[in-house]
Amino acid sequence: MRKTTGILIFLLFIGNSLYSQLHQSYDNNTGDWSDPGTWEVGTGILVPGDQIDIYGYVTLNGDLNLDDGKYMDVYDTLVVTGNLTMFCNILPPWSILTIHEDGLLIILGDMTGTHSFTYVDGVLIVMGEVDLDNLILPPIGVGGHAYFFDDDPEIDPFPPPNIEDEDDIPPGLDDFLDDVQCISTDTEDPVLNLPSIGPFQCVSDVPATYSDYASLVSAGGSATDNCGIDESSFSHISDVSDGNTCPEVITRTYSIDDIAGNTGNANQIITIDDSTPPTIGGAIAPSTVEGCTAADAPAAVTTVAAL
Repeated sequence: MRKTTGILIFLLFIGNSLYSQLHQSYDNNTGDWSDPGTWEVGTGILVPGDQIDIYGYVTLNGDLNLDDGKYMDVYDTLVVTGNLTMFCNILPPWSILTIHEDGLLIILGDMTGTHSFTYVDGVLIVMGEVDLDNLILPPIGVGGHAYFFDDDPEIDPFPPPNIEDEDDIPPGLDDFLDDVQCISTDTEDPVLNLPSIGPFQCVSDVPATYSDYASLVSAGGSATDNCGIDESSFSHISDVSDGNTCPEVITRTYSIDDIAGNTGNANQIITIDDSTPPTIGGAIAPSTVEGCTAADAPAAVTTVAAL
């Protein structure tokens, strides 16, 4: 009962706060994995003896190689979009993967290895094939939950009796898994819909930019995406005038990202066209001059100040 309660609390944690974590996404062959330490991702291969601790929500786009005595501890969430391998010699050092009680590891590809050890106290999901074997000791121990999409996983010796399949994944975690799959393959930009405004008589009539996504929605705008919108990424990019007058056209550009990091831009066209004629107020005092032709009249004023 205590274990069931712990899993329920963990699933609630996933549903309520996972996307509020800082999501770091790294590609094979690019960049450093710099939080909490520095890991040169390179080809996804750790230097022998290295260890990495996973905190927060991290996606590795590609394969992860934990061969030859490497260690990984998953405390929060790690998504591997490729395969995970853990191949070692019969003699140590052996690789060890530990998924801690609040940890979640999702592998979209295969999980394979020899002479290595995986300890699952949190949640492990493998969507590809599973092939793990050791000489004497079991290659995987499950104190939490291990969900395998492979109908016939090869685990030798002593496969755990509590391996579960995809049908056993709880709804909240299953929804998150759908999001992960969508994000991992998402190359589609979000669509940003901006309300029409104007035309305006004067520049001073043009409203201020939308300060955030909520103010856009209040004004009648919206954004859509196949995976989901990152509302916090909404921003005003620029206002560019065509340099003309009456009318002057300003192109106002906004941007928003989806949860996979794809960006969508949209333009709002603002026209300023003064069509209101000026008016002259007050009265001009009459004046009397001597003369018989228009040439005798005083010169006309040419400025508003003179008038």
